[in-house]
Amino acid sequence: MKTLVINLPQSTDRLRSLNEQLNAHPYLDVEVIEAVDGRRLSPEETDRAFDSRRFRRHYHRNPRPGEIGCTLSHQKAYRRIKETGVNTLILEDDIHILRDMRNELKEVDEWLSSDRPRLLMLGGAGLYRRRYVNDINSPLCTRLVSPCLYVYGAYAYALNPKAAKLLINKRPGCVSDEFIPICKRHKIELKIMLPPSVTPTKQSLEFSYVKPKKEENRCFSERLFFWTRNNFRKIIVASKIFKKLDYVEY
Repeated sequence: MKTLVINLPQSTDRLRSLNEQLNAHPYLDVEVIEAVDGRRLSPEETDRAFDSRRFRRHYHRNPRPGEIGCTLSHQKAYRRIKETGVNTLILEDDIHILRDMRNELKEVDEWLSSDRPRLLMLGGAGLYRRRYVNDINSPLCTRLVSPCLYVYGAYAYALNPKAAKLLINKRPGCVSDEFIPICKRHKIELKIMLPPSVTPTKQSLEFSYVKPKKEENRCFSERLFFWTRNNFRKIIVASKIFKKLDYVEY
């Protein structure tokens, strides 16, 4: 399957580590996409490429340079998919492939080969409201769930060219994994494959250039907003209305 790997040029260790994994997965037709380093963009370049004002309205905080660069990197991947016109798997360079995906990706490719725009996450963290068959040998259609309320994780997902064209935005104003509202807006069918086949590395969950170790100071209203949101999610999970999907440990 056509695979785009997003990698910063200076992150040679990450790419080397990922290539060692990919040697065990020769069925992936890999092409490296040079990531955008948001830390190296001037204010003028950032303003031309990213809508920080819209970001602040939505997230109640300023965008981090890493988030801007990550979003713009995925935009480059979407434009590449539009050029190639084939179903494509997008991988970030700080991931761990949990198992052989050869047969699964054949089914993923079949699912994506639709007249409808489709996007399938191979892992993530979020909420969903549907039972699934917890067996990797079961047909893919029995292992797909629809994320609800929120979902995180743009490190491994596949999409068809129809979806990629709709996701292209000359001046985005959100994080790269803001899939639920964007897919709703563009009527893209969004699913998560369970159990996940790809997970972030432990190091990337602890710290990355997208999310620094220390959060910026927030005013009282912002702290109240996030406290309310997080507790609401806890109540929803405790009520068993939704099931919670966490990042997979390996």
